[in-house]
Amino acid sequence: MKIKQNYILTKESINMITAMFLGLFLGAIIGWTHSYIYYYSVDSKPTEQVIIIKDFFNEPLVTPLELPQPVIKPVKPPRYGFTDDEIYLMSVLLTGSKDVGGDGEFDIDFRKTIDYEQVYLVLCVVMNRVQSPKFPNTVSEVIWQQGQFSPMPQWKRKLPQPSENSIKVVTEWCKAYDSWDDSVQTIPKIHLYFHGDGIKNYSR
Repeated sequence: MKIKQNYILTKESINMITAMFLGLFLGAIIGWTHSYIYYYSVDSKPTEQVIIIKDFFNEPLVTPLELPQPVIKPVKPPRYGFTDDEIYLMSVLLTGSKDVGGDGEFDIDFRKTIDYEQVYLVLCVVMNRVQSPKFPNTVSEVIWQQGQFSPMPQWKRKLPQPSENSIKVVTEWCKAYDSWDDSVQTIPKIHLYFHGDGIKNYSR
């Protein structure tokens, strides 16, 4: 005699079966999302299409933001590149000794105000000569060239001490000149000489 068995689905069994089918369903979905399909026409025939399977995860999810590249401007080298010794020598040429008045080409040490136009005139003539093929190409050689600047022969053996103010003014001019600041080029570049009485000079 066979005994008829009745199978009763309990709540736990239903939950287990549901979880099993849900797992199978999610597994199929996840497997499908590993690839995607797109179509494109072949041989210019819109009726013929080829299915291309591509790895989904090889495609970037977000297009990277393209930032503008910074524009790097080329840095100009110094127009000349003055050394401390050259700045000192130009200060001596301009104002001479800090203790003596009138012993430079344009002595600013004993004036109430500084006439920068006259200061720049002297310095510009020096640099115009440096840039000219008619003269030596260094500040030292130009200033010490025989028969050119009348204050210099007296200091061949030993240079005097120029004033701090003179060095400061010359340093500022040299920095501007090296920075290609045309505002300190107050005379034409072809002017290689100047004449005057030390109070008012003129370039030519």
